Amino acid sequence: MSFNRVLFAAIAVASALSPSAAQAQTPPSDRAHHSVFLEVGGPSFLSGNYEYLPLPTLALRVGVGAVPICYIECSPLVIVNASVAAVLFRGDHHLEIGAGIAIGITSDNDVRFLVPQIGYRYEAPEGGLIFRAMFTPMFRMNDLEDAAPFGGVSLGYGF
Repeated sequence: MSFNRVLFAAIAVASALSPSAAQAQTPPSDRAHHSVFLEVGGPSFLSGNYEYLPLPTLALRVGVGAVPICYIECSPLVIVNASVAAVLFRGDHHLEIGAGIAIGITSDNDVRFLVPQIGYRYEAPEGGLIFRAMFTPMFRMNDLEDAAPFGGVSLGYGF
């Protein structure tokens, strides 16, 4: 199956599971639209991320992180990631389902991954503390059968 088909299917599932803005429990004007957070694990070993919620149930994320690569000596590999996710359920406790990509900044085109995600998200609608615990398996784009189970924990602030 081609990468484009897998990515399209992941985005379609996230969109289908996301309630429409008309059904949202909190009007968009009362919802925190921006957040910043640090993540340990996930698509990068350690990353800083920015997230924008154009709708109360839709999260768009970009981040930059680093993975230590050790052969003879250790050096960091910079990873850029982007994702889209549905943020489901009312109140402070949410289910987050989405998909994204992670690309290593290197001349090797083998450091590109499709990253589906599912997990728990704590965030009050008005913002403040954000905590996320996610399962984020990584599928190599050059060979989708080459996969590795990963997870991540995030801590940040919504405003």
